[in-house]
Amino acid sequence: GTSSNFPGYEPGAPANTRLRWEKTTQRNIGMDAVLLNNRLNVSFDYFQKETHDVIVRKTLPLYDGGYDVWQNLGQINNKGFEFSADYRLVDKNSFSWDLGFNLSSVKNKVISLNTPDDYILTGDYGSGIVATKPFIIKPGHPLGSFWGPKYLGLWKTDEAAEALKFGNQPGDSKYEDLNGDYVINSSDYQIIGDANPDFTFGINNTFYYKNFTLNILVDGVHGNQVLNLLYAVAAVPVAESRTITLKEGADVWTSTNQDASFPALSSTNINNMNSSRWLQDGSFVKVRNVSLSYNLPRRVLKFADLKLAISGQNLLTITKYKGYDPEVSNGGSYDAESCIDMGAYPLPRFFTTQIVLTF
Repeated sequence: GTSSNFPGYEPGAPANTRLRWEKTTQRNIGMDAVLLNNRLNVSFDYFQKETHDVIVRKTLPLYDGGYDVWQNLGQINNKGFEFSADYRLVDKNSFSWDLGFNLSSVKNKVISLNTPDDYILTGDYGSGIVATKPFIIKPGHPLGSFWGPKYLGLWKTDEAAEALKFGNQPGDSKYEDLNGDYVINSSDYQIIGDANPDFTFGINNTFYYKNFTLNILVDGVHGNQVLNLLYAVAAVPVAESRTITLKEGADVWTSTNQDASFPALSSTNINNMNSSRWLQDGSFVKVRNVSLSYNLPRRVLKFADLKLAISGQNLLTITKYKGYDPEVSNGGSYDAESCIDMGAYPLPRFFTTQIVLTF
């Protein structure tokens, strides 16, 4: 025998030749109304959508390659509503004010999986940091469900005897032991959070005064959670990230600081990166766009209409989230893996100017 390493090859992720289009059936009931002498427009829509042959990324067993393949698996139902209203609040002399408001809420649920597995774990993030895939697709629960151990805080000094049964000591991280075997492992993992918001909203104000137009758009999301791994690796040491770089990460447990936010720097402590400890409220309100324009009519320039405009986007974010931007995700637009932050690039704030001539 030999202990030498030799280069080798393994198959990548091949295409699935049996992949087919998803099939969707949707039912809607809605109402549109124009009131108050055309000053108020209201729209409401309730919908139920059933999607079969849902396209899901699944990891094959190691004996079959171990790579991820897109497959048609199961059924997902969505239901929710959309409401919008536009109202001219002021309309007199040279001034008018239009107010627009919209509110929507969508709930999804996995109904079935066309697979012998009870669930599918998905999401390869943080190699050497996250112990397992942090998302689960399971019947009875929504896409975007987080999977991991439930964090219960830190072991207290009067819990030393109980902590010892887990190989821990006061100041170490404490997790829920679902099966009561005094070992925290994958058997104790559970659904710990939801990346889906309770509702989203938008408020659009447009002001007109003579040749000036000012538009202010504010929108937001409420009720979703984000797994903030960037914050986690900056706050506590883990296998592939041994340096604490977060300022508040200095608030570690000691015998004289037992109300600390973070666990003791001990050899017995285990920092589970995909635990509920690192789930944060992803709700936010953003000033999405502010624009100001001025229209100079053709009668002034004689040869053309002139429009001058300046605008700014993503000007202000109000949130309790402790990352750069609660809106972005390393999971991209894939619903099963949304709201995970490993340093996803935040949406930029930028300004634009326009000069438009209409001949």
